[in-house]
Amino acid sequence: MFSRIHQKLGTAGFVIAIVALIVALGGAAYAAMPGLNSKQKKEVKKIAKGMVKPGVPGPAGPAGAPGAAGAKGDTGATGGTGPEGPKGDTGPTDTKLLPGKSVSGYWHFETNNTIGEGVLTVDFPLRIEPPPTIEYMPPGSEPTENCPGGWEDPKAKRGYFCLYAALNNGANPGGPNGQPTARGWLGLWGINGGATNVLAYGSWAATERCPLDEELHELEC
Repeated sequence: MFSRIHQKLGTAGFVIAIVALIVALGGAAYAAMPGLNSKQKKEVKKIAKGMVKPGVPGPAGPAGAPGAAGAKGDTGATGGTGPEGPKGDTGPTDTKLLPGKSVSGYWHFETNNTIGEGVLTVDFPLRIEPPPTIEYMPPGSEPTENCPGGWEDPKAKRGYFCLYAALNNGANPGGPNGQPTARGWLGLWGINGGATNVLAYGSWAATERCPLDEELHELEC
């Protein structure tokens, strides 16, 4: 049958007829058509692809499983050094305690000397000018106006140096004597007669005065 059609229509007409038939059948039957050589089949296939319209896309399939994590990349090269920053302001050089501020610390006194006096020293980390007035606080003493703290929490009123004793074994109960200087205090402590092992320790606090006016009256700070 296809031979008779080929003879009547000629090669070109026959190819067009075959293409029309393939389009009518959905574009999938050209391979089964007899009477076509390989070149004609290629031409029919090419023409059919241009004539056959794609069907409506189907619904999307379910998402596939996540793939395995990729390998970690190599570390990048170290960046260049940035430019040098501007020079900062010069820090304070004054070693004097600021007005109204306090400093504190611990002290320790020990000797086996049974005659004379012992020496107790306290160094202020910052100068206190004018020098503060000393006040000794024996073990167990109640806070005072000038020394409102205790040996575990030493405090001092402005202009005072408070020496709190946690223990005093063998030192003169009257306390040490000697006035502080701007840089610290060196005090002489009497020893009780007959004492062989003298031990005393505690804490201290000192507070700088506020500025003074022309009449040496303390101002607020």
